[in-house]
Amino acid sequence: MAVDTLRNRLYVASADLGRVDIWDEIQKLTIRTIKVGLRPWGVVYVNDRVFVGNSGGTTVSVIDARLMLKVKDIKLDDPLSPIQCAGSPTNMVANNATKRVYVALYGPGRVAVIDAVSNTLVGCLSTDSGSFGVAVNPNLNQLYVSNRDGKNIKIFDISSNPGQLIQTFSTGGVPFYIQANPTTNEVYTMVAFDSDFDIPSTLYVLSADPSGVTFKTSTVLGDTGDGGEIRVSQQTGKIYIAAEHDNQLLIVDPSTYAVVGQQFVNSPFGMAENFSLGRMYIGNHLASSVTIVPNNL
Repeated sequence: MAVDTLRNRLYVASADLGRVDIWDEIQKLTIRTIKVGLRPWGVVYVNDRVFVGNSGGTTVSVIDARLMLKVKDIKLDDPLSPIQCAGSPTNMVANNATKRVYVALYGPGRVAVIDAVSNTLVGCLSTDSGSFGVAVNPNLNQLYVSNRDGKNIKIFDISSNPGQLIQTFSTGGVPFYIQANPTTNEVYTMVAFDSDFDIPSTLYVLSADPSGVTFKTSTVLGDTGDGGEIRVSQQTGKIYIAAEHDNQLLIVDPSTYAVVGQQFVNSPFGMAENFSLGRMYIGNHLASSVTIVPNNL
């Protein structure tokens, strides 16, 4: 999910239907449905455009946010392009400062770099197998990539395109979603340590500086499953975590890292925030709906 705060519109990807629904946040109704590619997953808003990663193929769809029309499908494996970065797009993050979009490609262990001005593929970063989560700290010019099969986080200096690897941080377990807080220069990721490495229940907190990251602390929370998306509230700085398997939205204090609130949400998955409206949106993976909660819980 992603929010166009200029027009108060929420973009929600529907993987099974291969489409993106545009929801008017003021009228509280769907105003348009746009067909994209196979099994859309990650969605980001940047430069008045919405980028959608299609995990069932090798494309990223581009939607003009003003016109609410799809204008392009960027082929990551286009043989005619000077750059190829084949793989299945999953999670994405945008750097509003540089107007770059970073797309995790799960299978081959790569991150595709897209220029949100020209709508073209401009780089391909080698990461590690099972690249899943991506996060950006624009203040440090750093990109963080969680690699599930590699059991590590790759940190890139992205002050120049496409980026330079500066550190590989071993997590010991399997890292899933990842999020950065530019205000505190902290990085958060959910890590699985069980025998099958499929129960990401431990929140890792890392401190970031220009040289990379260092371990700060960890705490055991609920079972976030393949959900586990993490958002930092712009209102309070609290950490919102989707515990999909526990059907809970967890709110974590950013100073003690203790759970200070939780709310029942059916199969929480993706999240997005509209700061001006004071809302946090949580996609209900199995219920095909969206839950709205205040961003100041």
